[in-house]
Amino acid sequence: MQKDKIKRDIFDLFNKVFGHSFTRKGHHLYKSIFDTDSRFEKELISKTLMYLNSGATVLDIGANIGRWAISISKKTGPQGTIHAFEPNKETFDFLTNRTKSFKNVIAHNVALSSGEREEVEFLIQKGISCPPNAAIAETASQIRNKEDFTIIKVKSKSIDGFLEANNIKTLDFIKIDVEGHELEVMRGFKKGLKRFKPILGIEILRDKWKNNNPSNSDVAQLILKEGYIMGQFNELTIFYEFDEAKFQQDFQNFIFIPKPNK
Repeated sequence: MQKDKIKRDIFDLFNKVFGHSFTRKGHHLYKSIFDTDSRFEKELISKTLMYLNSGATVLDIGANIGRWAISISKKTGPQGTIHAFEPNKETFDFLTNRTKSFKNVIAHNVALSSGEREEVEFLIQKGISCPPNAAIAETASQIRNKEDFTIIKVKSKSIDGFLEANNIKTLDFIKIDVEGHELEVMRGFKKGLKRFKPILGIEILRDKWKNNNPSNSDVAQLILKEGYIMGQFNELTIFYEFDEAKFQQDFQNFIFIPKPNK
């Protein structure tokens, strides 16, 4: 955490001295050279891979520069398929370059939401190349100071529309990291959720929790009503059905597994 703060402070100083354009180029170079994912993200990916089998079909929604897509690609093998979705064109170009040698990764330059729209406002942090906290503006309540962000226009589709258009026959796992837009993503997946019942790994931002409880969030309630159980990815090494006694406030990543048929 201290290392991340030092890095942020350095790029903030660059922003003030050299401006956003130069800083973005410097940050892009930094990302190209160094592995910048955090210790917790590495642990999170490792825990997620336990739920994936060879040959699985996966949607990586909010793929950013491909850390998840690459790890999942290695686990599922050549018979698997990973559809990686990244709406920010700069980040998408980085993603396609990093994953070009992974033949089972297919990248899509589009946002996933509740439906298809030609223009959706998308917030991009100034001075940061391939920002991990880029977000669709209409649901980004966690971003307080929007003066630090640039607005671009992106296209959106629903998961159901994508599955139908691409004739997807199987779907095993979906990872969703969309900075507050997770409810709208799931609203666009009503048909597919009932049909495929995939395992879901979702970041639910604290802003979306109700009564300080993520299981009361709108997106969690939508999924739980479809016959799922909810667990939290945190410092524990095992999955458990959501339990107040085991819940840790610092972690916003959750897994949803279909209840077994009796």
